[in-house]
Amino acid sequence: MLVTGSAGVVGRAVRRVLSDDHELVLLDRWPQKPDVGVSVQADLTDWRSVRSALEPHAPLDGVVHLAFARTYDELTPEDNAALQLDVTVRGTWVVLNEAERLGATLCVFASSLSVYGHIDLAQPLDETDDPFSFDRADDYGLAKLLAETIVHHFVVRRGMRGIVLRLAAVHEPGVMERRGTHVDDIAAAFRLALERDIHGFEVFNLVPDNPGWAVSNQKARSMLGWKPSHVFERRPDLANWDQPPQPPPDATGPPLGAIGREATTSSD
Repeated sequence: MLVTGSAGVVGRAVRRVLSDDHELVLLDRWPQKPDVGVSVQADLTDWRSVRSALEPHAPLDGVVHLAFARTYDELTPEDNAALQLDVTVRGTWVVLNEAERLGATLCVFASSLSVYGHIDLAQPLDETDDPFSFDRADDYGLAKLLAETIVHHFVVRRGMRGIVLRLAAVHEPGVMERRGTHVDDIAAAFRLALERDIHGFEVFNLVPDNPGWAVSNQKARSMLGWKPSHVFERRPDLANWDQPPQPPPDATGPPLGAIGREATTSSD
């Protein structure tokens, strides 16, 4: 099982819950020395780089695609938009093309509630709502929505199965504290998505049962059997509240590329 963005906060949690049942190939921009699986380093925007990294580990049975590009304050809006389109959109096509070429029949993709734009979480919303009916989407949300379309393409035209999990902000106590979904609940959802016999293309909003939130998680509960077990509690004393994540603790060297390119496989 290929896991992209495996060095990030979500990636580390996902690889922990999958390691007992899957032989993992962990792809990230950061060189890693993980305690499970085999680590490979590649640039998602370069199909030759990804092919070279993955071919020695064929065949693959599926891919958990967590990697994406974040935005950078030091880049212009135009450069940030180009980065999103290059990494999140093009990178998704590269990953699925190479994974499917090596035998993968399933993709579980980490998307985002940002496909709906900057929504009011108290507003009722579920997977039947059209993201294009919301008018406050940014380039990150657009890139995630386009990447979802690529997953759908591989389902319809390449015969894969595709499951999209739209995440709220990621919350890991003491590491990245945000009003969002606890990282352990997110990892559990990815494990369930791999276990369930879901065919075709399905999208799930993955949100916790936080007080005041009206975004529905009923589809994830009913089809995946997902039961979020954590409710967010902000710690005002935490010094690194919502700060950019630091290099992964198991990194063994620098990431690929320079600023503007180095986000190619981040999953924090």
